Amino acid sequence: MATGFEKFMRAAGTAADRLRRNHPDSVIAKTPIALMLGPSELDALDAWIAQRPEPKPSRQEAVRLLLAEALARA
Repeated sequence: MATGFEKFMRAAGTAADRLRRNHPDSVIAKTPIALMLGPSELDALDAWIAQRPEPKPSRQEAVRLLLAEALARA
């Protein structure tokens, strides 16, 4: 008979498998990076976000969108 911990771990594994299967471009497949912005850069990023239509992107999504746009031009 499975203990509570074993049941929890089995459920967690099932949830992770479902996430991987349903979202191939999920957080699991991405590599985190750290980015430090100064006050003027952060203000510029927030201003860019404010100009976007609803739903407005988060700061993280805005950085991804801007990076994709810059790389497409390169």
